[in-house]
Amino acid sequence: MKDTGKKILMIGPLPPPLGGARVLFKITADYIDSLGGIEQKVIPLWSMDRPRIVKIFSAAGILLQVLLRGPQYDLISFWTSRTGMLYFGPLLKLACVILGKPLVIRLFGIGYRRDSSRIERILMRVIFRSVDLVLVETQTAVDSLRDDFPTGNVKS
Repeated sequence: MKDTGKKILMIGPLPPPLGGARVLFKITADYIDSLGGIEQKVIPLWSMDRPRIVKIFSAAGILLQVLLRGPQYDLISFWTSRTGMLYFGPLLKLACVILGKPLVIRLFGIGYRRDSSRIERILMRVIFRSVDLVLVETQTAVDSLRDDFPTGNVKS
């Protein structure tokens, strides 16, 4: 049996519309494809300009895909905004626990604001303490998150 290397299930925003996070995710997915030895499946996120009910159904569909396809992959990677992390991240983490798979969150922006609501702060604590790795773009974001979540595994 031939070893195909690592397998990554990537969930993130793809263009259109064009935007920094969407383009960065697409470039990264294309780059991983070009490497060889890494098998990946990309599950596109819902569009932010859709009505809330459409986003809820899209999120349910993504979660179902993760549960059905996840067993075939070594790692699940979620590229998201602060809002996506807060409201979809806990469900995705639960799916990863069920599947026994590590979860890496690539967070766009700093993601944490000290003026967040109580429920948002609780969700952030749960997420930052439970996921296997949180990736952020800048060292400033890393420092900010490490100050507030010293036990979280945060890297740039």
